[in-house]
Amino acid sequence: PMCTKEGVLFDILNIVPYVKEHKKNPLTGEDMTHKQLVRLNMAKNIEGKWHCPVTYKVFNDNSHVVAIKPTGNVFAYEAIKELNLKPKNFTDLLDGTPFKKKDIITLQDPSDEDQMAMRDLANFKHLQEVRSQAARKQTSAAAIRQSQTGAAV
Repeated sequence: PMCTKEGVLFDILNIVPYVKEHKKNPLTGEDMTHKQLVRLNMAKNIEGKWHCPVTYKVFNDNSHVVAIKPTGNVFAYEAIKELNLKPKNFTDLLDGTPFKKKDIITLQDPSDEDQMAMRDLANFKHLQEVRSQAARKQTSAAAIRQSQTGAAV
């Protein structure tokens, strides 16, 4: 998976071609390149479920999940809060890569309604524009009249 700076997750097979074609963030409509996406490194347990590699807690709909931008490593916010933020130790918990507080990307925070609303496709501004343009093209193509011989008039 990959994410935007806003923390919205995408499958790499879908987001990279989209960004290369439209050169826009599908959420905000701002200019964007595929290099601005963060490739996420997520850990799975033996049951194949995503979990925090530090606390081993399985992620679910109620988990507060964050990623570290320079490494893409994904953790439970609880681990980052206790082991990075409180002691002011801004190094990745898995590989020691230094990072800044602003490099913490919230992927999911059930207590933040605005952040959770960003994940709703209905709120993707650029995607709405692209769909609207496609619908207009389809409507105008359907409005072309044809003569009895089938040639467009």
